[in-house]
Amino acid sequence: MKRWPVAAAVLAACLTGCAGETTATVNPQTQALERAEQAGLLREEEKKPQLLSVYEAQKLAGEQFDSESYAVAPSRETLECEIEGETHSFAVFNVSRRADGGAVGQVAVDRVTGDRYSYPGEGVLGEYDALLSEPEDTETDWAGCYAASSGASVTLEQTGEGTFTFTFSDGVTGTASADRDSAASEDGETRFLLHEDVLTVIGSGETGNYTRVEQPEVQ
Repeated sequence: MKRWPVAAAVLAACLTGCAGETTATVNPQTQALERAEQAGLLREEEKKPQLLSVYEAQKLAGEQFDSESYAVAPSRETLECEIEGETHSFAVFNVSRRADGGAVGQVAVDRVTGDRYSYPGEGVLGEYDALLSEPEDTETDWAGCYAASSGASVTLEQTGEGTFTFTFSDGVTGTASADRDSAASEDGETRFLLHEDVLTVIGSGETGNYTRVEQPEVQ
């Protein structure tokens, strides 16, 4: 649009050169429409929403978490989603327990509307309140002897908060780190899942379900 008056002037000069009786006139309505259009474009720019700062979004993300028990920190992950035909930018935050550093999950905050969501990843947004289901007592008692229907067994001994040793009946031993009801060996080869009295072992040739059994009393 900025080139339009220049083109009109050039056209006027050409008309004047071709016929002395022809004069270029500027249509006042055209000028008014141009000014209105330019002003409209400026107003559209002014209507663009102001994005929340990361600090503002972080405060919103952490509102439901006790700051003494949980830490809410910015993630390096960036997220954009289409909402009602418009692209919204989100700030993503990692939520962890201060006591042991264990991950609780992620929160995504819409920097346009301030809406909050739980964020499991891969561009999927969930209910923000879903993270409220995080249990306050996250300690799991892993200790015990577990037996499989095949005759194999494994003994777990708790060595600290979130750690235990394991000894399988075939001689395989090691140390594992736990996060609530799941754990992994230090070498990452073996994983454990504990639900009530059933221990599921995955990897290292020990895969199977093991049920907690009463250990015989030492005579």
